[in-house]
Amino acid sequence: FLTFLQSGSTRFVDLILSHKPDIVSHMQSKHFKRLYDSNLILYAFVEQFLERQQTFRGMHGLAEDIAYLLEKSDVSRRYVDKLFHLFIWSIFYKHYDLARYLWHACDYPTANGIIASHILRANITFKNTHKDSNEVREAQATWFENQASVLLSKCNDRSQLRTKFVLLQNMVTRGNLSCLQIVTNDDENAFFLENPVCIRHLDDLWSRCREAGPEFWILASLFLNFFHIAFLFGFWTDRPTARYIFLPISI
Repeated sequence: FLTFLQSGSTRFVDLILSHKPDIVSHMQSKHFKRLYDSNLILYAFVEQFLERQQTFRGMHGLAEDIAYLLEKSDVSRRYVDKLFHLFIWSIFYKHYDLARYLWHACDYPTANGIIASHILRANITFKNTHKDSNEVREAQATWFENQASVLLSKCNDRSQLRTKFVLLQNMVTRGNLSCLQIVTNDDENAFFLENPVCIRHLDDLWSRCREAGPEFWILASLFLNFFHIAFLFGFWTDRPTARYIFLPISI
């Protein structure tokens, strides 16, 4: 199985997974070390993203996972999304047909498309990459970003509520971030951010932030204090009418 993965043979990987779908769950750190080893771009990626975690916050959890699988970090992991890491590994080794196959098999495909696009464009900035390879990487990054946007639109056509969940849920195996947080952490995701569905949810978040600003909480506090005082006044004056009116409101 590892041999077919390293060769980028989508056909044989599909054949093995169809007959033994649980094979990935039995993979250990040593197996991923064999896959990830001897890739200079990967090592540069892990070092850069671990050092600049504030700049690339959306990718920091992924970099920690890779460092753990390479035994370069003491970070303990309760759970590693192994199929997702095979997807990431295939991107680093430029097995793009295999990456697209694994992308369809992984959880959180919308977020994964954005992550793949981010990684591919980040790799272009490394000095030890070739111009021809970078052109292919940019084309693949565009494809994954477009697919993520198309998938978001299709999800919205089926269920707007489900789409909101897809965008806003925190994913433990993706740095405990939401898809929307990952997208907004990278300036290169302009096409995805222009999706009307994405714009609508960003507008909703912005509106809620404005409504729940400091002025809102000050007014809410004054409003509640008024009824609390009125409630106490009703008992102090022993007026039944005041008690009956303000007791339910205060509670």
